[in-house]
Amino acid sequence: MATKWNKADFMKAFHANSGTKHHNWVNFHAAMSRASKDAGAGDLEEGKLSARCGSINRFLAKAGYAKLTFPSRPASTKNSIPSVGDIAGLLGLAKAGVAVTLGAAQVVKNKVPPKQNQTLELD
Repeated sequence: MATKWNKADFMKAFHANSGTKHHNWVNFHAAMSRASKDAGAGDLEEGKLSARCGSINRFLAKAGYAKLTFPSRPASTKNSIPSVGDIAGLLGLAKAGVAVTLGAAQVVKNKVPPKQNQTLELD
């Protein structure tokens, strides 16, 4: 069973594979995935790698260190799962302080619920 890749080992692999060592996302992901398997953490999903690299860089910048560079993830590899904002829009949720019309009912600041029999299309 794979365990979680600890922070120190992830940062060592990230540092070793950062910079100009890899010229594209595919090679960077493959190298990081190999390091993850070697550490006993199993396969490394692209989305999780991208998020974790971004998170580490935010913490490095906040602590006054230079960010580690790595190839950007191409849009074609990003998943098509809708964001929370996309889903909220599909549900007809109102943004704070914004009035939204849902059929005959009007919602202001999420204080008036939609009609009970209202159906929302998510697909």
